[in-house]
Amino acid sequence: MKFIEMDAKLPPLNALRTFEAAARQRNFSRAAEEIHLTPSAVSHQVKALERFLGVRLFMRNGRKQMSLTREGALLFERTASAMNLLREAAELLRQGTRNRLTISVLPSFAARWLLPRIGRFVDRHPGLDLSVRSTTTHADFVRDDVDLAIRFGAGHWPNQHAELLMHDILFPVCSPRLLRGKAPRDAGDLARWPWLESDPEGWERWFAAASTELPHTKRRLDFGDASMALQAAIDGSGIAMTRRSLAERELTSGSIVRLLPKIGAASQYSYYIVHPVQATPSANAAAFRDWLKTQVEDAKPLQDSRRGA
Repeated sequence: MKFIEMDAKLPPLNALRTFEAAARQRNFSRAAEEIHLTPSAVSHQVKALERFLGVRLFMRNGRKQMSLTREGALLFERTASAMNLLREAAELLRQGTRNRLTISVLPSFAARWLLPRIGRFVDRHPGLDLSVRSTTTHADFVRDDVDLAIRFGAGHWPNQHAELLMHDILFPVCSPRLLRGKAPRDAGDLARWPWLESDPEGWERWFAAASTELPHTKRRLDFGDASMALQAAIDGSGIAMTRRSLAERELTSGSIVRLLPKIGAASQYSYYIVHPVQATPSANAAAFRDWLKTQVEDAKPLQDSRRGA
């Protein structure tokens, strides 16, 4: 067995970290975006590492494609393993010094679905400091010190593990006061009232599900935020195309009603629980993930009872 002398010179650690990202991504630009450097800085650090080791680490096939050399593959295997060990050690230390969980979530989902339920999780974990960061931008898990994120999308984010939380459906809602006893008879009737929009594609998908052509003329108010559009519907300003996840409480309380309830359209996107591929969720993050799944399962009987009502 070969032993390395304690005074043996290590490669530059920043260069190793940069190399690990570049080798994993097989692309300097994507690696640069991940570790917040410029592509030229990534290239410079990789070249410096190659000079230090006296070997080539990448074979460049064209302008954008690259592959690892035999030496590069060996270094990547060992470097990736070391990085994972360092991440796990850091996480263990962080867990030992604080009992905190930070999650990132869309404002609309936080306000309409998560916050009405979050007290149940807090009651189960009285010693936990929970931080809910409501933002429309994707969290940088390292820079923003975020443990888990709930994202709305197709489920594919670079270097992120995405676990499906729930699908959603779209349907129109409004305040009962707006109808004045004259409920719409079909999809075309909806053009009689103003439309409250946050995502025009939602209307297109719902009308396609109704097998009806989208009206060419309509009055609309564009909010750019699903929660704001739903609140305007509650206030009687018009009809909002909403997602079931956002409208549960208001449907139960009767502050809004679902129009043409036999027609629903599958949402183009779904909700996912997301964390970095390289990081194992902490015990607190795992507990929160399991609790989220339980909340979704608990809501299904109520949703099923309304289906087709």
